[in-house]
Amino acid sequence: MMERVDLAVINRKREESFNEQVVLVWVGTKGNLKHLENIIPQLEEAASKVENKKIVLKIISDGSINQATRNLIIKNIKWDRQVAFEEMLNSHIGLMPLIENEFTKGKCAFKAVQSIGCGLPVILSDVGMNKDVIEKGNGFLIKDDRKWVEAVLELATKKNVWKEKSDSSRALWLEKYSAEKNKNLILDILVHN
Repeated sequence: MMERVDLAVINRKREESFNEQVVLVWVGTKGNLKHLENIIPQLEEAASKVENKKIVLKIISDGSINQATRNLIIKNIKWDRQVAFEEMLNSHIGLMPLIENEFTKGKCAFKAVQSIGCGLPVILSDVGMNKDVIEKGNGFLIKDDRKWVEAVLELATKKNVWKEKSDSSRALWLEKYSAEKNKNLILDILVHN
């Protein structure tokens, strides 16, 4: 699926809607919603500071968040593989917040990798494997919850910054995570070992 993403086409659509709304996307199971719930106040604060533009949070999950917010528009969407992929393509920013503990230090950052594969700039907690997904200016690693506000504002209000990080995300995915890249790595290991 990710191999077929044409970032130029996708980003034209994203740029058309950027001045009216910026869509944040989170994909995960209901068991991990607590990580997202933890930053809803920061996302709400960021949304309150963005003028003349909607900030939408799409939650793609088998669970939902029904928290009342004044400025942040929350949309719960039932998870389905194809739906998740399409919603990521129709979003502007990928999120992967994590509450740091022994369990989350071992999480593999799969959703973050999916996000960069779709050309999404990412905002990730500075926990575990997330640290390996931020390279070459493709997003933000967050150590302190207050920084979520700053990162969302930076990407939601500066189209040129958003576009640069989007391009960087897709380039990093092609360089490190694509099926073609990994096929070649595996073949190299098999042939030379």
